[in-house]
Amino acid sequence: MAALRSPVLPGLYDGQRLTAEEFLDRWDTLPELVRAELLEGIVYLASPLRLSHGTSDSGVANWLGRYMVDTPGLQTASSPTTIFGPRSVPQPDQVLFIRPEYGGRCRIVKDYLTGPPELIVEITLSSVDRDYHLKKWIYERAGVQEYLIFNVLAAHVAWKRLVDGVYVELARGDDGIFRSNVFPGLWLDEAAFWGDDMKRVAAVVDRGLASPEHAAFVDKLHARRG
Repeated sequence: MAALRSPVLPGLYDGQRLTAEEFLDRWDTLPELVRAELLEGIVYLASPLRLSHGTSDSGVANWLGRYMVDTPGLQTASSPTTIFGPRSVPQPDQVLFIRPEYGGRCRIVKDYLTGPPELIVEITLSSVDRDYHLKKWIYERAGVQEYLIFNVLAAHVAWKRLVDGVYVELARGDDGIFRSNVFPGLWLDEAAFWGDDMKRVAAVVDRGLASPEHAAFVDKLHARRG
């Protein structure tokens, strides 16, 4: 089947094969373009976003933002175009990364995030297959240390952490709480999140922020600052 060409975006179309450089060059000529990704050389244009995707995305942004505020040296971003290499320029729903001056691996080049952020979140609804397979493979290969998939239809969070170059599932604690390995104190009450109890989600994050593990992590970030 031929790729779909858009009359609004004549310089870019779904399924087109490009290099990262070509993709970004064409992006710069299309100021009306909001969502597009290059995954292993193939362009994917975003479908319309449903409200359930948007509300979940907002909830994740609030959760990560609450953690970031009390953890100097970190940065969150929503839907940042991220350069992973010559064939992949994804646009994750949410990222959390350590700033370069605090020892992080990402760099900012021409206002684009370059290199793998420590944590990526994808909100999946219409892109289930891509998020669980192609993007998982790209993020795993690039060295993204934690990859979270918030599956809106299943009301389920798959939290993957990188172990010896391969993603394994991060288990919940006995209390049902997820606890990040990469960002000590980043805790998530999944049941509260899907139950739309964001007050409870925030309270659990606050407990994580008050933990000795988080205090030690903040000290480590300060020590790294260049």
